[in-house]
Amino acid sequence: MFFKKKKAEGEEAEELKAQACGPEGLEEDLYGLAIASIVRDTRSFCKGYSSAGLMIARMGVSIMILVLVLILQIYLMASLKALVTSVAVNQIRTVYDRYEIIMYGNDTSRMARTANGFHRGRDPYFDPKNFEQLDEEDKEQVCQIPLSQPTFFMTLLTIWTFTAVADIRKAMDTWVRIVRITPTIDSMKDSMEQAEGSEEEFVIVGLTSIVKAVLTIVLFLPRIVVDAYLLWLGCRWLTATPSFEDVILNAVALEFILVLNNVIFSTVVPMQSVVDTRNTQILPREKVRPQVDLAGQGEPNKDEVDLEKSAEQDLDKQPAEEPPPVRLMCLVMLSMFQGYASMVGPLQSAYKHRLGISTDGTDAAHAFTQAAVGVHYGKLIARLGHNVIFACLSPWTRVVIAMVFMFVGVTIPAFLVFTLGWDWVGSVFIAYILSGLGLGIFEVTFLSVITPLGRTTKAWAIVGCPMGFATINILGLTANSFGVEMVYIFYYILACLPIGLALFCRFAPRGSTQLKTANFGSSLLQARQWMPGMVPFFAAQFLSHFAMENWPAIFYMFHPPMVPLFGPHNDEHLMKWGQFFAITYVFIFLGDSISRRIAIFLSTPSLRRRLVYLGVAMALIGLGLYLESLAIAIIIPLAIFFVFWGNGTIYGLTAHHVDKHIPSEHNLASYSFWCFIGDLGAILGGVLVDNTHDLFCRGHKGPFEC
Repeated sequence: MFFKKKKAEGEEAEELKAQACGPEGLEEDLYGLAIASIVRDTRSFCKGYSSAGLMIARMGVSIMILVLVLILQIYLMASLKALVTSVAVNQIRTVYDRYEIIMYGNDTSRMARTANGFHRGRDPYFDPKNFEQLDEEDKEQVCQIPLSQPTFFMTLLTIWTFTAVADIRKAMDTWVRIVRITPTIDSMKDSMEQAEGSEEEFVIVGLTSIVKAVLTIVLFLPRIVVDAYLLWLGCRWLTATPSFEDVILNAVALEFILVLNNVIFSTVVPMQSVVDTRNTQILPREKVRPQVDLAGQGEPNKDEVDLEKSAEQDLDKQPAEEPPPVRLMCLVMLSMFQGYASMVGPLQSAYKHRLGISTDGTDAAHAFTQAAVGVHYGKLIARLGHNVIFACLSPWTRVVIAMVFMFVGVTIPAFLVFTLGWDWVGSVFIAYILSGLGLGIFEVTFLSVITPLGRTTKAWAIVGCPMGFATINILGLTANSFGVEMVYIFYYILACLPIGLALFCRFAPRGSTQLKTANFGSSLLQARQWMPGMVPFFAAQFLSHFAMENWPAIFYMFHPPMVPLFGPHNDEHLMKWGQFFAITYVFIFLGDSISRRIAIFLSTPSLRRRLVYLGVAMALIGLGLYLESLAIAIIIPLAIFFVFWGNGTIYGLTAHHVDKHIPSEHNLASYSFWCFIGDLGAILGGVLVDNTHDLFCRGHKGPFEC
């Protein structure tokens, strides 16, 4: 009886689990209506149940309603920006400008100016007693500025952000289930099946590639873009609202725009269409996944037992022959790191200049520098965060999402700033953090995804990183010296990203050929199997990224148009600024690319030998930093060569170590932690750029240097 009872309980649990992972209904809003209409009507037409005219009429009405709502949302947002937000921002800036002038002694000659022309005081001149000189209206307005009560305001801003992100997440979830999880079929005849136990409900079991493309472009992409823009616009409006009471009212008004499609669905859509939407179901997000028993209770399932096999068993299963190399993976990495190169070096300087920020030491210049560090914060968050936020998505899908993030991040300076003439410094933070998130997700997941393609493919792929920087920094500088505007280099980067994405989708392992990795929780629970051997690589990665991100300190050390080769006071041997840095970037490319290919093929059967090579690489980085500190231009290319040779060696050694000496199920976690530690070093290096610049410039100031 006892065993029968246990068996019955087990069967009941399996039944509940199956129900939890069964098909689910579409969201009852205009987007769900459009999906149901497109799928149902195309299926009916393909099966001969309805005519082409009837199909077009039904789909046209559903899509027309959705398009009208999108147009209404866009109109409201455009009007909000032009008539409300811009006015509010200008008013609050004007009030705060008067406050700054009076509080800092009413002497504008001692004050700096922001990129928008407003005054900002300097610390030694601030006097709290001057507050009494403000008129009563200004006092009241200043005290009602939302940022004067940061805790209260940030709470409201966080709630608004969660509200907007929830809608974006809902759209992403539906896209994954409709486009990624739903199988691709040849004909819409087989797109739906009758739901089990119901005569009215139908499940979408397959879609053609054309229908998936239409749904992505017509429904999901506009929705995500509108939500993201509304999120930004709402944050800007709430920050500029000069009243705490109005902040709450404005937040409610913003939510009204966000949920407009639900309101229209409930009031305009015919009841029959509502019923059709309700009776249209989609496949679940995923099948039953193995759960990690954190409490240590219950028997592990088969997948968990597999993840606990020893590293020795895994490493014995080496392939007899390595698959043929896929050299085009180099171009995938190249396209992403070209985007990264646009966030540092010459294009960063061009971006800064385009915003009208040309004088160092101003508040605007400081704000730009701190916003530029956003690329590193984005990377840092994404390195481990993708394992949580995108835990339900495969590494292959995460790579695609990462490349989309990078594309949007590069679009902001290319289109909004260089083409449309925006001068808002906040665009730097948005562009850089989006690009950082994309790069942070991409690098770790891409390295993991291409592991089954073999060591030769990975050797080609990792060379794409220095190639991306070389293409932008060497060829870009050269083209710019011949009169090519920087905006065209940005557009070139944008054109390359879709090509890289297409190559990845075509050649990257997927499905049964994809590397099977443990979920992040399992890897953490089994960290003793793989993390101790990674500690030396963590330390080396921290040092190399610190040194690389200190590179702008050298870049800002020499001022156009000339570079003194043998010292700051030697004006006999000068080289054009652009030519000097073009040569320097050649040394960077050679050091970083050659060392990666050599390091990944080095024979390192023992941990001791790998540590020796790591030590040599770190010593080269230290030597390079020392040579940089001498501030002698003629040896800067050699110093940079040493730094990047060390970095490339560390990269190649780590890639080989992870792929050969770390259990394959922990491959993704190893890369994630390794890159995360590197980003900590990068952030430290980026934050200390100004300090490093001042340190290297001591005693080396001249007309073209420091």
